[in-house]
Amino acid sequence: MVSFSSLLGNEALKTHLQKALSDQHISHAYLLEGPEGSGKKTAAAAFVRALFCLHPVTGPDGRYDSCGQCENCRLLDHDAFPDLALIEPEDGAKSLSAQIIRQRLVSDATVLPYKGSRKVYVVDRADLMTPEAQNALLKTIEEPPQGVTILLLCQSASLLLPTVLSRCVRLSTAPLPPSVIENVLVKRGADPSRAASLAALSQGSLGKALALFEDDNFSALRENWFHFLSSIPTMPQIEVLQKGGELFDTYASFQDQLLSLSLIWFSDLLKWKTAGDRALLVSKDYCPQIQKASSFYTDSSLIAITETIRRIGACLARNANKGLAQDLLLISFTGKDQIYW
Repeated sequence: MVSFSSLLGNEALKTHLQKALSDQHISHAYLLEGPEGSGKKTAAAAFVRALFCLHPVTGPDGRYDSCGQCENCRLLDHDAFPDLALIEPEDGAKSLSAQIIRQRLVSDATVLPYKGSRKVYVVDRADLMTPEAQNALLKTIEEPPQGVTILLLCQSASLLLPTVLSRCVRLSTAPLPPSVIENVLVKRGADPSRAASLAALSQGSLGKALALFEDDNFSALRENWFHFLSSIPTMPQIEVLQKGGELFDTYASFQDQLLSLSLIWFSDLLKWKTAGDRALLVSKDYCPQIQKASSFYTDSSLIAITETIRRIGACLARNANKGLAQDLLLISFTGKDQIYW
């Protein structure tokens, strides 16, 4: 059963939604924004369950929550509640069309609820709605039928029209502290060192951390990439470019993870040089390699490398030349050439 107690962190978001429920002051439209895996779906599901629950209770946090036992809660547990509609892009589609919005939301919203007096529509990846789809939705948001509530879930509100945004209550998920994510991963069976690395890579997203934990390919990627990084101090620059390029090609779909792992590695090297304390390292299981590799770099070169990783990541996000960016990144890893921007 999904409830507000299932949503880790995000206290401001939970407080707003639970107060709206307890005060019976429900908006006609909400926008929940946050990266993938940040808890938007959990928050929406908890809100919907508490909204439809026949016997709401005070949850473990002392605030409004669903009972999990009534008929409506059981129907929601089995995705069989007639007055809740989940709308999302079709498999493989890169957009959410106006036709889908008109058929599954705009037209349906005029039909009376089957149970009770309320209908809820959850639009996942609302930021993929085409401009035509957003305009089709606009009138329903402006003049919603009585008892209709629309939840728009998106990763980037900047892709939505200002006219849509202005008519929604905007809420955002917040990144979880690494310690919270680590604890969840350890309970799932991850060893503490791996849990720390995954938490650092997740950027506060539990969903992202769990996806990486369950991906066997990622374990091999981390091992191969860290082995490469630890060997760089003894490699000629041409070999660094060759082997690094091969790994970038092999793990082309993991580009963001390679950048994040690189940032973790060189940040750990800097921590070791300045403090020499294993407890401060993210990749504690690589402590011997970190200790050895750190002796080949100066503090200033490690700072420069971490800054370069962040800048290269920003450039790649703006569709920079991937091959050139990767070469500049790999050259910076040697600590022998300064790159000026």
